[in-house]
Amino acid sequence: MTAKVPQKPAPKQDRKWNPADLGWDDFFASHARGVDPSLHCYGRIALETKKNSIVYSEFGEMTAILPAKWHYRATDNRNLPAVGDWVLLERDDPARIIEILPRKTLFSRKIKGKQTREQILAANVDIGFIVIGLDCNYNLRRIERYMMMTAASGAQPVLILNKKDLAADAEAKAQEVRRIFSAPVIVTCAQHSNDLAPMRELLKRGVTGVVIGSSGVGKSTLINTLAGEEIQHTQQVNPITHKGRHTTTRRELLLLPDHGLLIDTPGMRELQAWIGKETVHNTFADILELASECRFNDCRHLQEPGCAVRQAVENGRLDSDRLESYHDLLKEVQELHRRRHWKKEAGHRSRLKPEP
Repeated sequence: MTAKVPQKPAPKQDRKWNPADLGWDDFFASHARGVDPSLHCYGRIALETKKNSIVYSEFGEMTAILPAKWHYRATDNRNLPAVGDWVLLERDDPARIIEILPRKTLFSRKIKGKQTREQILAANVDIGFIVIGLDCNYNLRRIERYMMMTAASGAQPVLILNKKDLAADAEAKAQEVRRIFSAPVIVTCAQHSNDLAPMRELLKRGVTGVVIGSSGVGKSTLINTLAGEEIQHTQQVNPITHKGRHTTTRRELLLLPDHGLLIDTPGMRELQAWIGKETVHNTFADILELASECRFNDCRHLQEPGCAVRQAVENGRLDSDRLESYHDLLKEVQELHRRRHWKKEAGHRSRLKPEP
């Protein structure tokens, strides 16, 4: 018998929002232009579907469509609106998206599979809450990838180590993470409201966070506890495979009672970074610090003599798995760069007309 999924209450159509509560600040105001409020307004995309978007604004909740010409003119996904974007709307029924305001930050990743395309996850995020389960989900290599994604976005990373009630060594893992990563670490049990006080402190009025992580790490439960009610459906982790079920199937901007905002995202089972070499170096700052002691400035930390990084591995100062992960991610970024460059050149050649 299939369990009945509880339905979320329908939003109040007559509710109007103060733009500051939706994240509007001096950055967006500096890029906005004067509009006739009877014809146009600015709003923030809260939800996207295949046909339209749900937008929150000072005039209430609107259904907005994206004219077909946007898809024809867009050179990549960055030219299309995403959850979290501020957009200029032509007020109608339905409203029409006319313009996307410049973004402060942008969360993205490479799409799953072999295609070299970028997938936009969320825009204009201030804090990236990286949720890691302290059960079978705990993995330092996974944390590295999420940290790189957040660093590339421009948002502040915060690590949430959830399910402390399921891990006898929760504090030891937290200390390990604090030693390696230069980001705030919060240890929680998602159902305990007191554990989430540091998150509430960060999510002040108008501040936008995004919750990212694998399926089953407790993202929806965290959001429900912060909201004080079940606004996101939750499921149990599969007891046999220890893998989470995809409870959240779409990206959605949610307003919390204390005026903070959270973007919920579906669980990620495959995370291929859409980043550059500089982001890898920033994520592995401990290796860069050791590299300053290498004999050669261009040391690759492979077989070169006088390599301080490999010496640190031999002395136990650096985990060999972390160095291996550093090399793997550099190779991945170089391959991504090569394929993107090839695709760009191929597209350019295809547009060139043959000479007569």
